[in-house]
Amino acid sequence: MSVTWNPVPKMIVSTSRSSPPAVTTEWGRTSAIASVTSSTLGCWSAGYHSSVGSMRLQPNVELVTDGIREIRPHSIVGADGTEREVDTIIFGTGFHVTDLPIAEQVRGRDGRTLAETWDGSPRAYKGAAVAGFPNLFFLVGPNTGLGHNSIVFMIESQVNYVAGALKAMRRRGATVVDVRPEAQAAYNAELERMTEGTVWVSGGCSSYYIDRNGRNSTIWPTFTWPFRRRTREFDEPAYALRSAFSSRNGSPRETHAMVPGQ
Repeated sequence: MSVTWNPVPKMIVSTSRSSPPAVTTEWGRTSAIASVTSSTLGCWSAGYHSSVGSMRLQPNVELVTDGIREIRPHSIVGADGTEREVDTIIFGTGFHVTDLPIAEQVRGRDGRTLAETWDGSPRAYKGAAVAGFPNLFFLVGPNTGLGHNSIVFMIESQVNYVAGALKAMRRRGATVVDVRPEAQAAYNAELERMTEGTVWVSGGCSSYYIDRNGRNSTIWPTFTWPFRRRTREFDEPAYALRSAFSSRNGSPRETHAMVPGQ
């Protein structure tokens, strides 16, 4: 089976009504208990396998789309009162990706934690750096997740970008690098524009891609190759590079990156 889709709803030809199921099994028999939604394909994290269709045709498989009223020690009772014996219950409940535990531990120059700075909506510059948190780099940071391609591609792009930052610091003799707030703000404003109209914010579901403020702070909202292009070179003008103790009075001195041609 080969499935191809586009993250913009108006360009999707066919849609799916099934959200990820919770599967229950018993010896010699399988029951799939799933909830049904009207969300557009891709609104949830989509998963496909060539055996799904044939599995549902097996005589020992039953697809149940009713809700679950009760869970007993060895069975599940459906909304219609039907009791089905089970030995395994798998809860397909999704993930928590916007409330990173480490965000409570890392503090920036102003003493606030990442969690306090983000206030429920993680933001970064190219998914790697956060203004006010010098020398902090993320891999798979905000808005670098994917629902349509391989995350390895994004990680490789960010590794190249961070390596470029380290090379720039060495070349300039800097010990501190911090993305400029205005660069981060402009980048995230562009992300917001790119996200408008995509399936992740208009597909009709409430997925883990969306944070508690209703913002997509997880998914990269377009094709992956533009992200590779953006991270191919470390853009020094977007950052303040400083040598920690390079001035005569011992205070930090900022090393300004020059825009090529100036």
